[in-house]
Amino acid sequence: MYKFNDREITFNKYNTPTPWMNYLSNGTFHTMISQAGGGVAFYKSPQIWRINHYRFFHLPTDRSGFYTYIKDNDDIWCPTNEPCKSKPDKWSSTHGMGYTRFEAEKNEVNPKI
Repeated sequence: MYKFNDREITFNKYNTPTPWMNYLSNGTFHTMISQAGGGVAFYKSPQIWRINHYRFFHLPTDRSGFYTYIKDNDDIWCPTNEPCKSKPDKWSSTHGMGYTRFEAEKNEVNPKI
């Protein structure tokens, strides 16, 4: 399900029992992003400056989030795995200190985000 070394954790299954969140911030702009692409982004305060929909006092979820869509002929899919029903053939996400990376493959298309 995941591989861990001393600097990062890599997931090869997106549907973990609860989201694994990575907190990224430069002190002014903040984001929490899950292994499946869900999360929240906000400027200064999550209570009043949210950029996407988020229930402030609830546990983090994989819905709303940061989604990239790929349209390949009639097939539409997401390299972050959520929220599309059409899933990639190969997929992984990696959380490290200061970054989250997504890699996927479907129909010979290999996005790396």
